[in-house]
Amino acid sequence: TYHLPDTLPTICPFPGYKLDYSFVICVVIDVSGSMKAEDIREALIGIKDIIDNDRNCKTIVLEVDTVIQKEYTCNKTSDIQFKVKGRGGTTLGPALCRAKELACDICLVFTDGHCEDMSTYRRKDLPKKVVWILTEKGTSKSIRDIGPVVRLSN
Repeated sequence: TYHLPDTLPTICPFPGYKLDYSFVICVVIDVSGSMKAEDIREALIGIKDIIDNDRNCKTIVLEVDTVIQKEYTCNKTSDIQFKVKGRGGTTLGPALCRAKELACDICLVFTDGHCEDMSTYRRKDLPKKVVWILTEKGTSKSIRDIGPVVRLSN
């Protein structure tokens, strides 16, 4: 369909087109005082599972309480920083806005849901895909309508 009989193609279907197999995952970990150490550990184990199961994805970790405490990239399991900073109040907005700046394909947010009302943020300032991973006793009141909610079970 792209060429006439017995001649070279008149239109190259995809000039310079190269498949991009990379995938950027941004993991936001709520390190506020309301999060238990076991819940934070679950988030870190989740990062380990992502790295172990897909070597082609880029995993960026953001630890946040009221501000972003740490940002780092994990390429291998030894890159995971198990010592967390923070433990103050909870404001997840700065981390979600930063995830948007990083142009991530998906943002996984490990939280207990005790945060500011996320509906106050403009949807265009947040990542395209946000998945909320709530603790067993977490609340989804503040995060509704922003993305799917998955609940951890112990």
